[in-house]
Amino acid sequence: MCLFFSAPAMAKKHKKKFVKPPAAILTPSQLFIEAEKAFELGHFSKFEKALPKLTHYPLYPYLLHKKLSREISQHRANQMEVTHFIQKYADSPLSKQLSDQFLALQAHQKNWSHYLTLYEAKEKTEKIEEKEHKYQCYALWATYQKNQDIAELYPALTFWHNGLPQAQSCETIFSALLNQHKLTNADIWNRIEQAFKQKQPDVAKLAATYLPIEEKKLFKIWLKIYKQPNLISDTVLFDLDAYEHDQVPLIKKIMAYAMIRLIRQDVAYASQLYLELAPYFESFSPEQHEIARAFAISLAKKRSPLATDWFDQVPESYQDTEYLSWYIRYALFQQNWTAVLQSINKLPIQDSQQPRWQYWKARALDELGQKEEALALFEALFHQQHFYGLLAHHYCKHPLSLTAIHRQNPTKKNSPTLEKPFQEQASIARIKALFMLSRIQQAKREWFYKISLLTEPEKIEAAQFAHEMQWHDLGIRTFSKTPLTRLESKATLRLRFPLAHHPKIMHEAIKHDLDPAWIFALTRQESTFIPYAQSPVGAMGLMQLMPKTAQEVATNLKKKHPAKQNLTNPNVNIELGTAYLKYLHYFMQHNPILAIASYNAGPGRIKQWLPPETMAADIWIENIPFEETRHYVQNIITYTGIYQNILGKAVDLENMLPNISKIPS
Repeated sequence: MCLFFSAPAMAKKHKKKFVKPPAAILTPSQLFIEAEKAFELGHFSKFEKALPKLTHYPLYPYLLHKKLSREISQHRANQMEVTHFIQKYADSPLSKQLSDQFLALQAHQKNWSHYLTLYEAKEKTEKIEEKEHKYQCYALWATYQKNQDIAELYPALTFWHNGLPQAQSCETIFSALLNQHKLTNADIWNRIEQAFKQKQPDVAKLAATYLPIEEKKLFKIWLKIYKQPNLISDTVLFDLDAYEHDQVPLIKKIMAYAMIRLIRQDVAYASQLYLELAPYFESFSPEQHEIARAFAISLAKKRSPLATDWFDQVPESYQDTEYLSWYIRYALFQQNWTAVLQSINKLPIQDSQQPRWQYWKARALDELGQKEEALALFEALFHQQHFYGLLAHHYCKHPLSLTAIHRQNPTKKNSPTLEKPFQEQASIARIKALFMLSRIQQAKREWFYKISLLTEPEKIEAAQFAHEMQWHDLGIRTFSKTPLTRLESKATLRLRFPLAHHPKIMHEAIKHDLDPAWIFALTRQESTFIPYAQSPVGAMGLMQLMPKTAQEVATNLKKKHPAKQNLTNPNVNIELGTAYLKYLHYFMQHNPILAIASYNAGPGRIKQWLPPETMAADIWIENIPFEETRHYVQNIITYTGIYQNILGKAVDLENMLPNISKIPS
């Protein structure tokens, strides 16, 4: 018998209900990143919902800035909200960015009266940078619109004559001045000439659009010459008889420009070409004086005896600071002390008072037997903490102390102008949060904007805080914005010259028998102790090694080639960088000056710069033709002395400044 059960009587099978797991609780930083992503994806409602949850997070202003910036771009911003943001976050670069954006909106909408009100407020609260010509030109245009007086636009002529690219607001003014004949053809050619000198061909092209049609042909010649200065040898192109009488002066100027450009590129070729074209240039004046000046400086950089004749051809009215500086260096190389002294006395007073020229004036006076005058100048340099102060001690064999031990050490007293202790400022919380998110450049922008608002004592307090946080580069660069001319306490020097990566540097110094102070000095100069530093040419890490150089050093050490990204590892970089420095020291006959110069400019180039006969170190360093390399060598010698002092060693100037001699091939 079959039994049938009705459906209700059957046992029910219950489905398990799906229970959604609780959402993971996001940290404030994670919520901040989510909000940023929502904004970037255009999910603005999600972004708006996140804002109230982040009001106490240090980077909340970054989200609020995005919101207000978007509203300004859509012409729907609430001015009170914008003004409140600018005032509340006045110590952040975000404030300036929003202020500039709001100003630009007023200009775009032609609210000139409102623009001027905001701009005047900006001038009172912010330092208007030179590069901000855009806003200055808007202000000039706003005043012009208000008063209808063309003279209101004349201050913009400074921007016209510098030959540099300008904002559209400035170009609008230039057009107005041209239309009202306040800029002449001569002014247009002046802007073209300055633009080519500044290597700004696009600026020159824009200015050329204002030329009459017949003069545009001459501009095309100049543009050709800019690209190919050797076309100066084209006797058809530069046949002076083929041009109208009033065009000849401009053609001569173009030819002189081409020759000067060639001189700077290849002075040997330019010298040969000049001999062929000498008849052309005989009648050139003042162009001939500019050519003579260019030849004199370029040949002096190469220590060529031919420089003497060219120096003699330059009239006094063309002897500017650059000319006199290289004349002095050339005279030093020849040890013509009378010429050194006479030329230093010709320098403008503000230049002649620089430590460099005070030192060389003292040297010249001493060599010429005027001992008392020389000693007075040397003694003034003894108390100045820079390269020429060290040289004065070395030359006079005067005991050197780089610290003033009786000076009070920096303390952590809060500055009276700061509302809170420095480390408790909202801007510092933002910087810390940005570093936590590995947003290095934004953190640095915040830091240096904050620093720009501080007094000198506050900057010292900030540098001390950066040192404690091991933000070594920030501390160094902050201190670099305060004067370093007098003796300081060792504690203060430690802020400027931290012993970052001390164990590794000491280990490698001992291994390679190098002065650790030298390695600290070079690392500070190369990267200010930034492990991830990368130069425009690709040098990487603390000691700024090129990847190819690092591989060659690794091969010599019988080590595996480091991956490129590993060069930002401090231990890897210091190990290879120190080994490379040791190699250069050996290759350069154990001369530290030549090793330092080689680290910057390459050993091959340094061997070309060596003197024919043994020369004093100070004279050779002063004659290094590359300004970057000259300053590099001077800095590292100075920093080495300071680090020797910090490490408790006597400052060893004798070994740091040996004579310079030829190196056998």
